[in-house]
Amino acid sequence: MNESAFSPVGPFLGEEAERLSARLRRGPQVGDVADVMSGLFPFEPQKERPLLNGLKAFTGDIAPYETLPGPLGFIRYDKRLTEFRPLRCFTGPRLLLRVQAVAGRPACASVDETCATGASVLTIIPRERPLQGPLLLGLLNSRITAAVAGESLLGGLSAEDVLDLPFPPLNPMNRRHRALQGEIVSAVYRLAYLCRERRSGKPDWANRVVERQIRDTDLVLDDLLSRAFGLDDDDRAYLGLG
Repeated sequence: MNESAFSPVGPFLGEEAERLSARLRRGPQVGDVADVMSGLFPFEPQKERPLLNGLKAFTGDIAPYETLPGPLGFIRYDKRLTEFRPLRCFTGPRLLLRVQAVAGRPACASVDETCATGASVLTIIPRERPLQGPLLLGLLNSRITAAVAGESLLGGLSAEDVLDLPFPPLNPMNRRHRALQGEIVSAVYRLAYLCRERRSGKPDWANRVVERQIRDTDLVLDDLLSRAFGLDDDDRAYLGLG
């Protein structure tokens, strides 16, 4: 995984992490705004598409805000699988979250291609409000999620862990909250764009500029999320936000 543009964080453990987690969990949770499901098992992609119930398989990897392609693969998708999931888990706009963090960071990306995923990936399907997808994408890649998940992030996230994560308590009827939500979504879109840009064949010097912009925007987003959660200066300093 190419993660050079995203600085490692954590591990966030101990009393300070528990205090921060307790404060954040007083509001809504991810489970209030999205469905979270684990992948199929067994998951054994093959080069050839099965003649019966063949479905493209996701064989790549996930980095913050982007999926990394893997070899073409297919599975046989039917209810004989030990762990079966409905087709809506693998079609339409949704988020893919890597179960195992890298360097203390969660990794989540937005996709809309039809493809099945295995046990190493969680699928998050936002409900109703159109901005919940970008908000979730930014949240799940954030230092706040790394801090709250704690030991779960180190050992591997489960669907239950993600459902229990705090979600920003933003009221769309509040003008100040709407403005802050707009800033968060703009930062998320910018990060997704910059991550695509660094894979567009630019020269090395240009990619170094893009990676610096990614790091800077990543910090801006975490700062915006800390404001959305109402964190104090001590919490922000603990998260490395100054």
